[in-house]
Parts: sequence; C-alpha cells; structure tokens
Amino acid sequence: MTSDQQNQTGLKCHIEVLEKIDTVLQERDASLLNSDNSNPLGVALTFLDGQFIRANETLCAMLGFTELELLATTLGDITCPEDQGNDDEKLANLKTCDIRSYQVEKRLIHKAGAVLRALVEVMLVPGADNQPYALLLQIQDIDAAKRLQEQSRHAQKMESLSRLAGCVEHDLNNALTAILGFSQLLEGEFKTDDQLQSFAEEITHSANRAVEITDQLKVFSNLVDSELAVYNLDQIVTDLDGMLRRLIGENVSLDVITDCKTGSLACDRGQLEQVIVNLVVNAHDAIAEGGQITLTTENVDRLTDDGDNESFVRLSVSDTGTGMNDETLLQIFDPSFTTKDRGKGIGLGLYTAKQIIEQFGGTIEVESELGFGTTFRIDFPQARKIDATSPNPTDQETITTGNETILLVEDESDVRHYVARILMRHGYTVVEAADGVEALGIVQDGKEAIEMILTDYTMPRMNGDELVGHAVEDRPDLKILYMSGCTNENRLTLSNLKPEGSPLLKKPFSPQKLMCTVRGLLDAP
Repeated sequence: MTSDQQNQTGLKCHIEVLEKIDTVLQERDASLLNSDNSNPLGVALTFLDGQFIRANETLCAMLGFTELELLATTLGDITCPEDQGNDDEKLANLKTCDIRSYQVEKRLIHKAGAVLRALVEVMLVPGADNQPYALLLQIQDIDAAKRLQEQSRHAQKMESLSRLAGCVEHDLNNALTAILGFSQLLEGEFKTDDQLQSFAEEITHSANRAVEITDQLKVFSNLVDSELAVYNLDQIVTDLDGMLRRLIGENVSLDVITDCKTGSLACDRGQLEQVIVNLVVNAHDAIAEGGQITLTTENVDRLTDDGDNESFVRLSVSDTGTGMNDETLLQIFDPSFTTKDRGKGIGLGLYTAKQIIEQFGGTIEVESELGFGTTFRIDFPQARKIDATSPNPTDQETITTGNETILLVEDESDVRHYVARILMRHGYTVVEAADGVEALGIVQDGKEAIEMILTDYTMPRMNGDELVGHAVEDRPDLKILYMSGCTNENRLTLSNLKPEGSPLLKKPFSPQKLMCTVRGLLDAP
C-alpha cells in the first residue's frame, strides 16, 4: 500500500470516527457542543491522550482560550502538575469498559495563569471499530458554582434585611407619629409658660432627629422602584456623615469636604445613600488601622458627544488603602468578582452601585494603584436648583375646621388616639375602628353618616386597600385617605391604591399636615 493510500485510509477512518462521535453526542445531548453559550458546563472532546478535538464556548470562556488555542494543547498541559495522573486508575478502567464514566476534581490553569478548581466528568467515546477512541469531558467550575451559591445566600440575606428594615421603620414611624403629634400639641398649650413650652420643643426636636435616623433605614431597604426627586448633593452627604462615622468605627478617620455651592441632582435619595454607604464600607475594608477616607463634592463641566459643555455634580470617595492592580480594576464591577476574603463579600455591592448610578444618568470611574489607595468618582447631570427658602404651602396654610364624619381606621392605639384627638379638636366627628374588619362592619351597618375613610394601609385581619375595595362597593361617594409608616408603601399611590390616585400620608405627620390634607380632600369635587 502506497503512502497516499495509507493517508486516504487514515482520513477515511478519522471521518468515520467523527461521524461516530456525532452520533454518540446526538444520543446523549445534541446541545452539548453547540456554539452558543447556553450550556452552563464546559464541554470538550479529546483523544485518549488528552489532545483536544472540540470545545464549547463555555469551556473557552472558563479557561480564557479560544477553541483553536485549545486544539493545540492537551488536558494535561492545562492541569496543575500536582493533579496530573490523579485519575490514571479510573481512566484505565474506563478504557477497558469496566466503568461507564467517572468524576475527578482537578485544578486547571487559566490562560492568564490563575488556577481554578474544576469537577471533570469523563466518558468514553468508541471509535468506528467500537474500540476506545476519544473522551467526552464535562467540566464545572467549582469556584464559580460556589460564588453563585454565595450570591443566592447574599440575596436572601439582603431580602431578609430589607424586610426587617421595613418592619422596624413601620413600627418606629407609628410611635413617632404619636410622640411628635402630642409634643406639638403641648407646644401650643404651653404658650404662656416658657419653661414648659421649651420642654415640649425639646421633645419635638429629639423626635424629629429620630425621624431622620429612621429615614436612613431606607439605605437597607430593597428599593425596586425609584422615587425620583431633586436633592442637593452636599445635603445628602452631610446628613449621612454621622451614620458613616459609626459604620467605620474609630480606627479609620473620615473627612467630608463639601463645596457648599455644589448643585443638585435628580435621584432616589435612598438608593444614592445606599451607593455612598457601600463605597465607604468598601474603602474601610481596604484600609489598615490608621488610614483615611475622604468624601468630596464639587461641580464639574464635561464635554458631551456633541462637543458642548454640560454641568455635573461630582462625588469622590478616596481612601489610603491597599489599592488594586490593573487586572482587578478590569473586573471591579463584575457581579461575581470580589477582592474580599470568603464570607466578607461576593462583589455584588459595586455592581449594584454602578446599576443605580447609571439609572439616574450618572457615571462612575475608578483610579487605583497598589499601595497608594483608590478613588471612585461619580458624576451626575446637574438638575435645576431648588429654592430652599420657599415655605411648604401645606404647613403654612391656615388650618380650617370641619363638621364631617370621618371613619378612622388604625390598629396602633397611640396613633389612633392622636389622630382622633386632632380631628375632634377641629370640629370633626370621629368614628374609630381598630382594623379593617371592624371598619367594614361600621360602613355596612349604615348607622353613621360617614363621608371619609382615613385608614392605615397595613393592618391585621384586613389591609386598608381591601377595606376600601369593599366599602366603595356600597358607598362609591366616600372620600379615601391612606396613611402609612412603611417606605415601600409610599409608592402605592402610583400603582394599586383604591380608588386609583388616592392620597397617602407618610408617617409621622404634623397636625397641620393632617388637617390640611383632610380638608383639601373633603373640599375636592
């Protein structure tokens, strides 16, 4: 037989083997080696000596090689020397058909030099003569799988924290509604006694401080829908100063430098505060004892794509920590990347921060050098300035009285007594109910000439919206006003409050706010 005939025979056998391989693959799973990236496992075909024949995109991405680069190497070439040969006995049993497949854990070497732990499942592919010819490998990145588990656990913890923060905020706002309300009533009663009035004013001042602290719980809430408003960046950073210092402790110094002339931005304040807290906590984790974190605000002008100048407000967060190398900087916003030790973070913080910033039209950039710290710069388009001196018209209006009958529904007795007291002091007839079920019975009984339902949203047995849904079936003329102490419920006016567009009072509220809202709703057509 001539050499050409031998080559042709060998080529024919190879083609037959590849056809046999395709048949085997179709019998197992036709999608294993698809060119798309839908298969979460790295899949490859190799000869018995480990020489790659084919590889899917998942495996190429996992190892950093192109498929052509893998075809020029073997599985042994990308396996850590300590793990080479750790499955020789199982492989021998596979080749003699004593076993159908086996699994082995190997440390594989990424093209960039990093080491990843992989679980490799090995199956035999017979040749045209049904003799062992090739190996089918399914490779799972164990570290990536564990990161996904960590992400899932982290998401569950954050959801639990969000629920806890919402519950605490709800309960505190209920308590503060009564405290603030009664303290403001005392201020009015003690106008002729300066000392007692000053005591009442101190109570009001302390309660307002508690309201500010309660509002900071929004940072830990899972705010899915944004509540856009225009805020001054200096004010947001200044208001967070105290909480940030408590978070980082005394071993790291915090320096807050505000421009005092920095402009405003349109954002969801709670989400922006979440970003700032995340960046400061990350900076703290990167700093040895005695380091420094600096927050700076300023106005900047940047060129747009059209070559025009556009005004931005900038927040910079700098630290004197360990810094990052170029490889880390390229991955810093990857949702599955983290520089922290196991159990201290999984990388979702910066990824989430970037998503929030971009949601409000902003950008985030990072500069870092090993041994010289890190600086994050966040730019937001500057919004129209707010006239901070303009009074709130609701609080400045003269409180008018009324003689209508109002059904007050509130499960917290302190809040219910406070609201009832205010309404009755201004001429209204108040019928009280401790929950939705009791209130619905009063409406359906028809003995009271009720003109408005003022109801809490979250109550036992029957929520406020469920109560209103039943009540308006019998009395579609009823005016409806909701009140709530939970942040997430404050967005209900934009979604499913019944009737649609019904107003909602955020707890805690002042007597002035309550009375002006009630009177305005009753007078509305």
